[in-house]
Amino acid sequence: MRIIKSIVVTKKKIFGLLGGIAALALSVHMISPTVQSVFRVAEAERKLPIYCVDTPEKKVSISFDAAWGA
Repeated sequence: MRIIKSIVVTKKKIFGLLGGIAALALSVHMISPTVQSVFRVAEAERKLPIYCVDTPEKKVSISFDAAWGA
């Protein structure tokens, strides 16, 4: 009774594995700067809300900010 199976490694499997690793490394390398730049822009452009403005006329306005800080 044979318990251990032999693993057959072919050139096609090796090149496929190396190609997959290269594609993964390239995608991580390309995506990383993009993600970092998005977070830098989001942090740099955060502005505080305006609560009141002095005007000569009496006016009322209302706004709903459902995504504050998002």
